[in-house]
Amino acid sequence: MQSPAFARPVGPVLLSGGHTYPSGSWRVAILFAAASEATDARERICAAACDLSGAHFAVLLQVQCDGTLAWTAGAGLGLDASTFTAPGAPWAQTAFETRCSVLVNVPALPAAEDPAVILFEPVHRGDKTVGILVAGWRRQPADPRHATGLIRLLASEAAFVIERADLLGRLTAMALSDDLTGLPNRRAWNAHVEQAVRDAEPMSVAILDLDAFKAFNDCGGHQAGDQMLKEAAAAWTAQLRPADTLARYGGDEFVVPLRGLDLAAAHVVVDRLRAATPRGQSCSAGVAQREPGETPADLLGRADQALYEAKAAGRNRSLLAR
Repeated sequence: MQSPAFARPVGPVLLSGGHTYPSGSWRVAILFAAASEATDARERICAAACDLSGAHFAVLLQVQCDGTLAWTAGAGLGLDASTFTAPGAPWAQTAFETRCSVLVNVPALPAAEDPAVILFEPVHRGDKTVGILVAGWRRQPADPRHATGLIRLLASEAAFVIERADLLGRLTAMALSDDLTGLPNRRAWNAHVEQAVRDAEPMSVAILDLDAFKAFNDCGGHQAGDQMLKEAAAAWTAQLRPADTLARYGGDEFVVPLRGLDLAAAHVVVDRLRAATPRGQSCSAGVAQREPGETPADLLGRADQALYEAKAAGRNRSLLAR
């Protein structure tokens, strides 16, 4: 669909309230119940708009910090985001400013994908408009009131669903993150390494532990100790590949699965991490390479044993698991 198709509308119509929701509203309720628990709630709302109303595309525009409308999700036809936000396409802005539906009838065009009808439906949260749900049909719907009513019903609940899904997403992220360093915590890392172990590629695991951290904490206080942990986490993360996931496993222990690396290559990486430890502090590490059929717990256990041996051998070194 080309954006010029939107440049020849026939009289936008502002639709007032007072409508009756269509009988398909129970399907909307079911879809929203699922969407509100999902991280892709925006995409599900757009997909539901197409599924329920017969629209050939649906787009969600949301208000940004600077007050502009921006594309956040879509379903159906491949569309350019600027189609609905460019200065030459004012209908979304009109719907946003008036807080009313805007129905645009577009003259028939040769291209099969050009829409014949586009609905711009405001999305409200209380008395505030927070976005626009856009739906388009290539041909006039057989029952326009039914189709547009379904979009209106979706839009009426969209803000709540998105807000709930975002909240659940934040709570999930908090549950899987370490409060101090912002790294994944033990629970998140366990899930990550279990997935990595299921893959067929070589993988090693390293455990790093700050040397004499208790003495550092006792001398400088817990605030200094916390700062040290944050700095170490940042310094080590900077040395890793983007796909590597450093996690705080507990206390001053950090773990990282090194996917695609055998024991020798992992050893090189771990020594680079140890060299990057801030404030002149040292750390010890244990490294283990996954063996065929080995469970994540057994793999981590061997790396932990190697760490224990590194500590016992005088610290400030990395040892490879046998």
